[in-house]
Amino acid sequence: MEARKITVVSTQTQKKSVITTSAETLEDLKKDLTAAGICYDGMTFYEGTSRTELIDNRAMLPKEVPYKGTTTNELVFMLTNSNKRIKSGAKSRDELYAEIQKGGVANDIKIRFGKNYTLCTNRDLELFLLARENTPKPKKKVTPAKVVAKEETPEPNKEVAEVKTAINVLIKALYAQGIVSAQTAGAVFQLLNKGTIFKEDGGVSPYSDADIETMFDFISL
Repeated sequence: MEARKITVVSTQTQKKSVITTSAETLEDLKKDLTAAGICYDGMTFYEGTSRTELIDNRAMLPKEVPYKGTTTNELVFMLTNSNKRIKSGAKSRDELYAEIQKGGVANDIKIRFGKNYTLCTNRDLELFLLARENTPKPKKKVTPAKVVAKEETPEPNKEVAEVKTAINVLIKALYAQGIVSAQTAGAVFQLLNKGTIFKEDGGVSPYSDADIETMFDFISL
């Protein structure tokens, strides 16, 4: 198989990566994902253009897939937590709805995912609520009685971006080694990358977030 671009979307890191690979089987693809630093341990592989799930390492990757009136070899894989991995402690749909309504975060979820919370997957809602729980509560600011000089607003510091990058790398490494759970890693990544649907993580994908969301509407997570 000639080298081709494959888009890999992780629901854990909320990142969209693009790798160039000659992989013909799922096992070959996993080797290239490892080389690219993309975590897939304990995750389920779904392919979007063919709308299939690949389970066996010997499974052949789709090729010449009909897509929008033509054929393509540029596949899209979504990596999600397998049901076995997230079954323990998972909340029911009703429990999630109750927590969302109690916390008054329905609009926050709509801003985060671009759609009503009733259209989001259980996994997305769980990660959002977990990230919200782990977000430090702002301290109340006490205004002094006397008038004080207005403090100058510090200029944006590139050190903030560097710290975020370092934490991303660290959490990815800890998750790959099994030191932190998938749930914890997902919550951290969601906090770091707040405001994005799928953050670009190397390479340019031929598929937009809207394309990808449509491709995987057959999945019930």
